[in-house]
Amino acid sequence: MKKIKCFLFLFLFASQLSAQVVFENAEQASSFAIANSSNHRLQRLNAISSLNAANLSIQEFLPKFDVSWSEADNIKFGGADSRNKNLNMNMQLPLFDAGKKYLSYKMNQAEKRGNLYNVDIETKNFKSSVIGQYYSCLLSEKMLSIKQDLERNSRQQLKIMEREKDLGFTLENDYLEYLISYRKIQDSVKVAGRNLRTQFRIFKVLVGLEPEAEVILSEDISEQDDYIYLEPYSENLWRLLKLKSPELRKQETSFYYAKLQNRQNKLLFVPEISLQGGISFSGVDYPLNNPTYSAKLVFSFSNNPFLPATISSDLGFNNKGKLTGSTNTVSSNVVPQVNYKSTVDVHNIELRQRKQAMKDSVNSLYESLFEQIASYDDCIDNIKRTEETIKLQEKRLAISELQVEKGTMKRIDYLDQLVELAEQKTYLLESIISFYELTRTFEIELDIPFGGLKNCLGIKE
Repeated sequence: MKKIKCFLFLFLFASQLSAQVVFENAEQASSFAIANSSNHRLQRLNAISSLNAANLSIQEFLPKFDVSWSEADNIKFGGADSRNKNLNMNMQLPLFDAGKKYLSYKMNQAEKRGNLYNVDIETKNFKSSVIGQYYSCLLSEKMLSIKQDLERNSRQQLKIMEREKDLGFTLENDYLEYLISYRKIQDSVKVAGRNLRTQFRIFKVLVGLEPEAEVILSEDISEQDDYIYLEPYSENLWRLLKLKSPELRKQETSFYYAKLQNRQNKLLFVPEISLQGGISFSGVDYPLNNPTYSAKLVFSFSNNPFLPATISSDLGFNNKGKLTGSTNTVSSNVVPQVNYKSTVDVHNIELRQRKQAMKDSVNSLYESLFEQIASYDDCIDNIKRTEETIKLQEKRLAISELQVEKGTMKRIDYLDQLVELAEQKTYLLESIISFYELTRTFEIELDIPFGGLKNCLGIKE
């Protein structure tokens, strides 16, 4: 966390000096975006604070105290005045409720923990979107560079054709055909430049930078020689993902909450038993004396769906411990719940639904993981195959250049080969970007540091 704060400070300081921000890799971009996002920061703080409050919500298990004091002076005309002072202290101690309060406590914890998992999921998705946009910008930059190289090379050939046309060595029709193709290349450069500016505008908004800020991406995404296929490690990845996935933790928490709720509903007919004790002082003047004591045992069926009732037995004692009175009370508010059976059925169905939802989440995550592994390995195959194709095309291009100089090949055909080579370089670039993006996606899903995918699988560099 300190590194992120220091990193954010350096970025903000640099932006104040020169309005220029340099990202060396996707990790810096995502860390900067998270640290610079007030919304995500406040959501996390709120979720953590709510969970801490739920962990400390133990007031229902503690005794309750009540203190009251009163003083009354009555003036009677033609008679003696009267004074009365009272000090009452009462305590209520819960004795038994079959664990209903504890279940409510655990349900509250589960609900707040589920909210924290929601924040984790949102943060993970936000980091993925930042990384995806980061690589979109990087891809747009590299694609623009490839198209600019193509335009520069084709322009050189166009100048040669113009001289050859003026000297009568090239037909007017061949020159015009080449010029049309060159104009299309120029248009593609303009489109690529516009797309690059659009991608950077989206990226700057996403990470919380000002629109006029200058952003530089300095990451080197040159081809690697140590690609590792993930399919042999698929089971290891699956075990790690099951331990780390916030989606699964959220579903498990939701199912746990439903189980607690189901257990709580089965305890509606169990009474809540509490003991109430009190001491009262009264008198005309201070200090007050003549204390009286009381003890009440209360049986509450307040959650009973058919006959909610409260039964209490109250005993009074004087300061010598002698019984001074006894009171038994039964009160009820008869509001029968005719839909009780349907409500229980709904809760049972909801429990089964959440259990099935948890299984579906596991299956969905399993399928998604193996699809990502297949895409990752396909990227490696595409990179290697495209690299070989580019080498062959470059060798063919060198031969074609000699043929053009000898006049055995038209320059328009040579231009077509330049375009094909540029397309292959673009395809290679897209595969490399996809490889990097998938790597970062795995690292986010597995909650491991960027660059630690091989280490978590036990692969030595």
